[in-house]
Amino acid sequence: MTSTSPREDQGVVLAVPEESLLVLRGDVDLSSVEHFDRRPADDLAWVRRIDVSEVTFIDTQGLGLLLRVAAPRGRPAPEQRPQLAGATPQVAQLLEMLGVQDLFEPVPGPGATDAPR
Repeated sequence: MTSTSPREDQGVVLAVPEESLLVLRGDVDLSSVEHFDRRPADDLAWVRRIDVSEVTFIDTQGLGLLLRVAAPRGRPAPEQRPQLAGATPQVAQLLEMLGVQDLFEPVPGPGATDAPR
């Protein structure tokens, strides 16, 4: 018997336009990005902050979504770099390996403190 319930780590992409926020959680891959893209067409020009603090995995589709905010096609790049909140080591390393880390302004994630962990 197969389960139809979502995987615990299934990725989610949430738009919060009233806060100029895009939230990515879990395994952000083709499935989660396609689900997000089913919304009405949107150029994501409203996004000023991207919360990636709960990302457990991100593939090229997730990276493509980040780049659609920071380096869009068909419209000018944002005047200010979008904030990338709470980048995990995996996300930061992927952006650095691809040479696109400077497209984002890294900031602490929600609930982050300066105290050592």
